[in-house]
Amino acid sequence: MVEGHGLYRQMNGWVEGQALSCWFGLLDSVQFISASVEPSGLPVSGNIEPLLFRGWVTKLCAKLTSSLGREIYGAEV
Repeated sequence: MVEGHGLYRQMNGWVEGQALSCWFGLLDSVQFISASVEPSGLPVSGNIEPLLFRGWVTKLCAKLTSSLGREIYGAEV
């Protein structure tokens, strides 16, 4: 299993020291992206410009694919 925070820190906008993984701001911020590991997968949500969100998730999936050695994709982006 991948150590999420090591890979997460490589992503643009990482917010250090939060209980939930966040980028660009906290959950109550004007702009944010958050992710949590769940049995069903990795839900990623946010309040951010749609093109930025899509590009960011695409980059995250590429990093996860490289790290895990199997294809990871944003099925519901």
